[in-house]
Amino acid sequence: METLAGVAVVYAIGVGGAILLAANAWLDSSPARVLKMTVASRSSCSNRAGGAVFTLAGGPDVPTVDHTVGLRLPTCGRYTVGQHLALTIRGGAFGRAWIVSLGPDTVTRSSR
Repeated sequence: METLAGVAVVYAIGVGGAILLAANAWLDSSPARVLKMTVASRSSCSNRAGGAVFTLAGGPDVPTVDHTVGLRLPTCGRYTVGQHLALTIRGGAFGRAWIVSLGPDTVTRSSR
């Protein structure tokens, strides 16, 4: 009986977490921000692992300590190292940023 109760608690936490993540995005009224990113690295692709892990590097406007973002994407060959991407994020209703979209950066970058 204790095992069943433990499974129920874990399930409730998982469902509750999913509901909070959905509410964070659904209730979010913050403006979208487009971050210019570059694919810095890509792990080997594995269908069993759910795709490849990409590290995206950006400038000081990327709200992480090292200005990078790691993403596991189910598509292995869509992006290549050195490719410029536009990552659109929003702040989240509960202060937890979330990704709106990711795609090729179609705006020409100026060389500085």
